[in-house]
Amino acid sequence: MKLHEAFAQTLQGMGVDTVFGLMGDANMLYLASFKEAGGRFVGVAHEGSAVGAADAWSRATGRVGLASVTHGPALTNTLTSLVEASRARTPLVLMTGATPIDPTHFQRIDIAAVAAAGECGFERVHTPASAARDLRRALRRAQAERRPIVLDLPIHMLRADIEVTGASAPFALPAPVAPRRSELEAAIEMVAAARRPLVLAGRGVIEAEGEDAVLALADALGAPVATTLLGRGLFRGHQDNIGICGNLSHAVAVNTIAEADLVLAIGAGLGVYTTARGTLFEGKTLVQVDADAAALGWYLEPQLGLSGDARLTAEAMSELLAEMEHRPTSGWRDGVRRALAGHDPRTDVREHRSSGCVDPRLVSAALHDLLPVQRNVVSDIGRFTLSAWPWLHVPDGRAFTTMGAFGAIGLGVAGALGTSVARGGDGVSVLTIGDGGLAMSLAELPTLAREGGPVVVVLYNDGAYGAEHVKLVHFGVDPQHSMTNWPDFVPLARAAGGDGAVIASLDDLEAVADRLRNPQGLFLLDVRVDPEFNVGL
Repeated sequence: MKLHEAFAQTLQGMGVDTVFGLMGDANMLYLASFKEAGGRFVGVAHEGSAVGAADAWSRATGRVGLASVTHGPALTNTLTSLVEASRARTPLVLMTGATPIDPTHFQRIDIAAVAAAGECGFERVHTPASAARDLRRALRRAQAERRPIVLDLPIHMLRADIEVTGASAPFALPAPVAPRRSELEAAIEMVAAARRPLVLAGRGVIEAEGEDAVLALADALGAPVATTLLGRGLFRGHQDNIGICGNLSHAVAVNTIAEADLVLAIGAGLGVYTTARGTLFEGKTLVQVDADAAALGWYLEPQLGLSGDARLTAEAMSELLAEMEHRPTSGWRDGVRRALAGHDPRTDVREHRSSGCVDPRLVSAALHDLLPVQRNVVSDIGRFTLSAWPWLHVPDGRAFTTMGAFGAIGLGVAGALGTSVARGGDGVSVLTIGDGGLAMSLAELPTLAREGGPVVVVLYNDGAYGAEHVKLVHFGVDPQHSMTNWPDFVPLARAAGGDGAVIASLDDLEAVADRLRNPQGLFLLDVRVDPEFNVGL
């Protein structure tokens, strides 16, 4: 059997059923073999999108994402997406290949150096006979290290004859661990003494499938619950859920966070937006739980840090509370429940009116009501997020992805592609994106229309690079320098194989309400936003 055939067989034997990529000399043979053997290959227009889609696919499924590109410039095209995936701690393997053994080959590049620049690990296939073992090692490292691993399968090996000695089995995942009992007892002593505890859950709870365990712990403590942005979707609809903690909090959440005397952060990164650079947690006891010991105290130094799996830690803490027959102070949580029951965040919005434009917050809130409940929201980043994220909710933790760990606009379309492929059977995918980000990634719109199933693209179009518009005003410089002159996006959506509508008023949105209640294919909403309108930026 040729190595490229055996390599494709090994991929499938290890449980890989989907690969995102762009074909070239270094990968076309094993990708063809992978497809012929029944695997799904999702071809993209740009190599960066292959990594971006695999990144989002991994976040949506909890599995290692797979991407494949050829050598040289194809690899360097993935660099921004690699850093995004690394900063997001996404387990991913990018398969590429060294050029032919020729020092003058014009596409030669130091693959290990590119991987290092992308904050990734590096592995290589050393010999044709070791290919299965080398691939397995890359997959294991990606899962264990929670970052991308770049795997070099040199082109000169692909047509080598090898003997296949047995079927490949799926690789085993590392077993989760809980903190030591002494550490748990120290933590329980702190949290049980609090009169107004708050439990904050992040993406680590999603990865550990620990939502029920964390809710049970919060109930035993008499604590309301909150989430980070990456944890949104957890506790959806629960009476004790105050929503996102940080600069996206609504009024009741802000008051609750201010009144809390202890924060138990479980699987939460505690970054600058979650904690307002630490100011939200000043004067409070902070207990932090994270599966990665290196993450403890990365942003804020806790009074106590515990390294352990979110679910196992929450379960163990609940058991200790039961052993000590802990009885929570009821008044704190009851007061928060009453405040939540009597609060509608929409009443906090004072509508912004401008000719030919619509308040983007009201559009987002209306979309929440119009779109199917079963949805997956993927977001690019930019000024628009403050008008989208607080209003457009999701049904579960894996239903929200933001492609913003590296601060690069333009990755959202690839993210929507990966999420749609991963969760296509779980409702419509909704992409929120700004005009600058969409303009940067228009080449992938036909891919999204072709491969993505029902997708609604919500384009918040202020005709400017919005954050720069705000900053130029701040520096006393004419913000017109940030304005753009894009073509109409709706015809572009149609050319890509979809459809769309301009939304300059809520009436325009109502006119396409039926298309949103029952989405089919790709549908783009070109939401016209006043560039002078800012929400908390």
